[in-house]
Amino acid sequence: MDATAQPPSAPRGNSLPVVAICFASIVFDGYDLIVYGSVVPSLLAEPSWNLTPAQVGAIGSYALMGMLIGALVAGVITDIVGRRKIVIASVAWFSIAMILCALAPSPELLGLFRFVAGLGLGGVVP
Repeated sequence: MDATAQPPSAPRGNSLPVVAICFASIVFDGYDLIVYGSVVPSLLAEPSWNLTPAQVGAIGSYALMGMLIGALVAGVITDIVGRRKIVIASVAWFSIAMILCALAPSPELLGLFRFVAGLGLGGVVP
């Protein structure tokens, strides 16, 4: 080994914006779960949806199932495509899906949109 060889240096530039974006993404992940928990009483009281507590619990868990799948898939794709592209795509994905959750006209679509949002939320974690 050459005596003048330098060890690999740390990445250059300011990493604060990257840390802030990752922090905000994880905060919105938690926010999604808190918002759902706070609307559960309204979902149970909505007469046109006629949901049982078990159904509301299942709808709540769809986001977590999506997060599992999203994390596994994104972890593999990140090595191929790159971290930056996956984080940007995941944030856009779950942002759009959260809007769709707010506009869901039926419990079935709410469950589907929560699963889709979970895919994006899971993609941020790896």
